[in-house]
Amino acid sequence: YLVAKAIEQLPKKKQDVILLSFFLNMTNADIGRLMNLAESTVHYHRTNALKELRKIMEEHLDEI
Repeated sequence: YLVAKAIEQLPKKKQDVILLSFFLNMTNADIGRLMNLAESTVHYHRTNALKELRKIMEEHLDEI
């Protein structure tokens, strides 16, 4: 539940990258082709989205 709420707080593009990467096991190259982005851009979005998710979840640890 907390993960879903944290993902909802991300910008749409980062949500898409995270969901495609971790829930559909797509590679950066696959996601790049699907979203018309360079593979390096996908990597950038995924890395930053994970940092944002970590921060969001750490802020809400007391809710568990």
